[in-house]
Amino acid sequence: MPDQTLAGGGMLVSASDHSSGAAERPKEDLPSLPGSPGRPDLRQLFLIALLAMGAYLLLPQLAGVGDAILLLEQLSPQYVGAALALQTISVLSHAHVVQQTLRIFETSVRFVTLLEISLASGFATLLVPSVGLSGLALRCRYLGERGCSLDATTVAFTIEAVGQAAAHTAMTAIAFTHRVTQGRQPPWASLALVLLVLLLGTATLVMLLANPAKRDWRFRLLHTVNRFRRRRGQPIITDDVLEHRLTELQLSVTNLSASLTVRLIIGNMCRNLASALALYVTLMALNQRVPLSSVVLSYSFADVLGGVSSLPAGLLVTETSLSALLNRAGVPISAAVAATLVFRFISVWLPRAIGLFAWIDLQRRSKRPLWS
Repeated sequence: MPDQTLAGGGMLVSASDHSSGAAERPKEDLPSLPGSPGRPDLRQLFLIALLAMGAYLLLPQLAGVGDAILLLEQLSPQYVGAALALQTISVLSHAHVVQQTLRIFETSVRFVTLLEISLASGFATLLVPSVGLSGLALRCRYLGERGCSLDATTVAFTIEAVGQAAAHTAMTAIAFTHRVTQGRQPPWASLALVLLVLLLGTATLVMLLANPAKRDWRFRLLHTVNRFRRRRGQPIITDDVLEHRLTELQLSVTNLSASLTVRLIIGNMCRNLASALALYVTLMALNQRVPLSSVVLSYSFADVLGGVSSLPAGLLVTETSLSALLNRAGVPISAAVAATLVFRFISVWLPRAIGLFAWIDLQRRSKRPLWS
């Protein structure tokens, strides 16, 4: 699943980023951090429930967790190198998906620049959310400096997220089918995940393709959201802004050519499959032989749980659920925790560390102050 935190960041985006000839569009700050002091919202309660579920899965088997650090000394360097190579493919595939999505809006940005922006946005999302710098806001800023409109960036982000969900669904369905044909016990929890993602994807497509009409369910939902925003002292989102966004989304989907759609599907599949294979190879580095279908199911389930938690990179939720799921797949708990730590270092912390230097380079070439 993409970096999913959509924290505030309106300070990074301004109308001056876009070309002077562009038509005036409704202006709207990116959403700010949810919640208010002393009053937990539904997202916080949902996050607590996810953490409780992960603790329920993991706590009964914590006896072997202390051995995980000792197991790290037994890592096979060859397999770790292979996992790094596979994760590099995943990162490159992500940048490729962003590049292909922007082509819907006839916007061309150099691949190396998009790679830098993707890495930098990952760093901003994970390590500096408290100052209002989300990955999306940073992406809007630096793509805007290269002639990409705010609408194009945000709509491309939406299409990218839909493609990521579709790739997770396809991988999970294939792995589930393989397990059934091999006569193994079907993972019903993963099947439920597939159905949930399919429902969410269908709902998103309905929103993309339906013509915006006044007083339909989307505007009623917006009015409900605005009531919560008023209570928290946040600016409301007008009907004109929503109608404009829906029209942009619809035009983007209708402009998807067959060849571009195929490239987006292949890019998202390569991104997810490379990460799942990196986890599989990491387990092999610890002398753990697990069916690939079980690894794919565990990875997809943990990644989706981390995404819906709204925590940066799914921290804590992904680690807890992935360790527990690998243990349920037959990996000893100490090896499951060790594999999770190595995999998350390769897939999260190392790219974010590189993202810091990418951000410094982007800002060095930027003509605007950092906090403008």
